[in-house]
Amino acid sequence: DTGIRGPQGLKGDKGDTGDSFWSQSGNNIYYGSGNIGIGTTNPGAKLEVKGGIKLGGNNSVCDGTKAGLMRYNSGFLYFCNGAAWKALSLINPEANLVISPMNQFDMDVTKSTNPGSYVTFTVTNSGPLTSEKMTTRLSNTTNFEFGTDNCNGATLSGSASCTIKIRPKADENGAIAGSLYVLANNSPDASLAGAVSGFPALYEFTTHTFTNCGKTGQTAPTLSQCRSSYSTTWDEDNRYFTVNGGIQKWTVPETGRYRIEAWGGQGGIPKGVQNVTRGKGIKIRVNNVTLQKNQIIKIVVGQQGIQNLSGNFANGGGFGGGGSFIWISGQLTPLVVAGGGGGASIENVTSSNIVSNCNGRNASSGKNGLSGYSEEENYGVNGGDSTYAGLKAKGWITMRNTLNFTGQFGGSYNAKGGFGGGGSSFGGSSYHAGGGAGGYSGGGAGKYGTNSGFGNSDGRNGGGGGGSYCSDQAQGVCNLSENSLNGSFWEYNADHGKVIVTRQ
Repeated sequence: DTGIRGPQGLKGDKGDTGDSFWSQSGNNIYYGSGNIGIGTTNPGAKLEVKGGIKLGGNNSVCDGTKAGLMRYNSGFLYFCNGAAWKALSLINPEANLVISPMNQFDMDVTKSTNPGSYVTFTVTNSGPLTSEKMTTRLSNTTNFEFGTDNCNGATLSGSASCTIKIRPKADENGAIAGSLYVLANNSPDASLAGAVSGFPALYEFTTHTFTNCGKTGQTAPTLSQCRSSYSTTWDEDNRYFTVNGGIQKWTVPETGRYRIEAWGGQGGIPKGVQNVTRGKGIKIRVNNVTLQKNQIIKIVVGQQGIQNLSGNFANGGGFGGGGSFIWISGQLTPLVVAGGGGGASIENVTSSNIVSNCNGRNASSGKNGLSGYSEEENYGVNGGDSTYAGLKAKGWITMRNTLNFTGQFGGSYNAKGGFGGGGSSFGGSSYHAGGGAGGYSGGGAGKYGTNSGFGNSDGRNGGGGGGSYCSDQAQGVCNLSENSLNGSFWEYNADHGKVIVTRQ
């Protein structure tokens, strides 16, 4: 035996070694010309097989020596292109389901008494074979519902179709969106969207000004005080308005966009010192705030630090004013905060550049509190309290976590900071300086005795203004063109704070 030879040629006899059409190279045999047929006597290609070919797995690396090789692994057919194995996609899958229309964006509800109209969706099997059993689903069953559904639980033969009817529904105005899913084979989906109108608001609302309700000093207004101060009818209904710990809780009457303006309270003054020396609260505006019907909005109106009647123009600085805060119940980040004004120090001063640091911070260079004019860097940062010892001005984090927005009071001269986090100065002889204001971050206190080059009683020791926050800006840092009331310069408030909410 001279090795592997394969079949003999047509003229050879069995055992004749000279007539084989096959040649041998090592352990391989090959055929030099012609075609090979398996199951056919007339092959039209180098290899023609009548019947199926079973491909086994091949875990070897695809490289240039294996270019053109095919393999079947774990349900996928692969082809070696000389560099990597590539899975071959099926041109004609067993079933290919298509939804028409794929997008329906006018599924509107225009009457509060009825859902919207039904829209018919057609599912067609564009593949050659029967589909799997279909399951239909809606991603948003609050705003969309099935009518007649001929597809759920059915199969579709090639080119067959079925229909699904869906209509929109809602219980309040606004935009709605969802998807229709058909779970089988390639699992197609269709987008659903629409607008809802015609639903009445909880009560008529255009604009309202929330105030300190006649309350002064460090303590909070009550529900009865606010109801006596407001002339609306909805504030008499506990479903729509309550007050707890000075936090006014207002229920949004209708989904939509609102403008919110917040004014911080101005700082306090010592007895006999001019009003001009105390810091003023900043006025902040945020437009196009989207609020949802039935949301509860919590509002704290900053009160001014009251005049210190226990001392005189040379004894006992004023405490800081309170900031004004607005946030959605349950959320940790406020919508708007307007910082209060810092308290005045003893003695009068009229220089505008001295007093300006006492004003509530416009946040154009950050949302932190300001230093007192003495530049003691004890202001709060990133929502924190001021850092000096004693009756410090409060920031958002402390007040939000404790739900206590009371201003500070006491000290050697029994001054009172404004509700909304107004604080005192350092203490001791430093009570002659002004207290920091409440805000997103607490304002720093003035410190008596630090301006020896100018004298200690020249009004340069006022407290710093409180920080502000605007939720429509990056990092909450308020922007002059977007968040000032006039878009050109910052305005300040020489009174108690207030909050104005207007439907846009």
